[in-house]
Amino acid sequence: MPILDLLVFQQKEEDFETVLAALAKDIEKRQIKLLEIRLREKRSTLLATIYTLFGWVAYTTLWYLDILPSLFRPTAGRPAIVERAMRGLPVFVGPIM
Repeated sequence: MPILDLLVFQQKEEDFETVLAALAKDIEKRQIKLLEIRLREKRSTLLATIYTLFGWVAYTTLWYLDILPSLFRPTAGRPAIVERAMRGLPVFVGPIM
């Protein structure tokens, strides 16, 4: 009987080792997936920042050259100061955000 116990015990160790090896491979695959996700996140953040900066520069250029269309009808009776402030607001608030 002790001989059979040794055989059963060795088989359990091998099974345990194979399970651990499979778990190690699974962990490695998941770590690779996490690294890929982080890389995609960094790329998307960079692209969003670049596109936002481009939009802000384009708006600022149009604002500076006074090419932006009028927000109000000329007969609305609103003072030009309000319109200029509303058109210039993104220029000054944009970099803060």
